Amino acid sequence: MLIVGTGGLASDVLSAIQLEESFDELCFYNDTSAPPLKYISKNYRVITSLTEAGKYFSEVDKRFIAAVGDNTERKSITEKFESIGGENINFVSSRALLGKHVSVGEKGVIILHHAIIGNGGEVGNGSVIYCNASLGHCSIIKEYVLVSGNVCMSATEVGSFSFVGIGVNFKPGVIVGEHTYIGVGSVVTKDIFSGQVVVGNPAREIKHNVSN
Repeated sequence: MLIVGTGGLASDVLSAIQLEESFDELCFYNDTSAPPLKYISKNYRVITSLTEAGKYFSEVDKRFIAAVGDNTERKSITEKFESIGGENINFVSSRALLGKHVSVGEKGVIILHHAIIGNGGEVGNGSVIYCNASLGHCSIIKEYVLVSGNVCMSATEVGSFSFVGIGVNFKPGVIVGEHTYIGVGSVVTKDIFSGQVVVGNPAREIKHNVSN
């Protein structure tokens, strides 16, 4: 299986995969100027071109995980790799706790170990739920969102292409628009409009009209 990315999210996905009882041989893809993390380049094959990736899909394994933290870039990469024969799969850790009545998108969803998603929850295509995030009942995560670790919410909706920083807490029932950015440790007590950047307790807007 190919993990697209060789940075922080790819490393955390690798950690989660290694917790499973068994996993297939892994290969990584890096096309950035930043070198791969040392323990990735030392222990795994790293390819660096779309030609190599296409050959990998046709000869070895067509599955890939888009482990890139930037939401917009993650979607772009998904489309690029699908166009050369790759199959963007979900990775849901066996150590995550999902209620029986949780809906998970068809592709590109990453849910890491010790995340909790309550009944009525939804996670859209391409979204990432980090370790120890707690998504209580009826929380809705739209497409290509990144929810960081130790986030706490219930009956909350987060719009597509939004970023939720580490340790953010939401008042139940809050609605968050698309392309929003919520800073580390913020406490969200009211709805957030699309394009807002908010931080603090309570969370307040500091910028607008951005996309992440």
